[in-house]
Amino acid sequence: MKTFKIEVKETLAAIHSVQAETREEAIANIKNQYLNQEIILDTENFVQVEFQVLEDCSLTYTKDTKRLLKDGDSLFYNEWTGEWYDSWLAMVHDAWYKGMTKAELAIALDTEHTDCYLFYTSYERDC
Repeated sequence: MKTFKIEVKETLAAIHSVQAETREEAIANIKNQYLNQEIILDTENFVQVEFQVLEDCSLTYTKDTKRLLKDGDSLFYNEWTGEWYDSWLAMVHDAWYKGMTKAELAIALDTEHTDCYLFYTSYERDC
């Protein structure tokens, strides 16, 4: 008997009215209410569920946000370590933290240079 990995993704949604001077202020107010648990989504806010069969090959996640990667995702890649990132800053920070100098970073980020290995690309599974 085979083993399959199935991703189950539920979406919950709710609409809340808030008075504010700007759109940004309105979003900030709702975010604060949500983070302070004044807004709690539950089964009454269910919108949809998705099921996706994941390939038998190993799963790949971004290093900075731990997000599961899917074919075609555009993100940052460290070709030297094989690590994927949602954030350019997180990728550069990790390289710096591991001891890379400014000069080495400049070369690694320069897409015109033959030694470039920190860049923005699309993820494609290799299985």
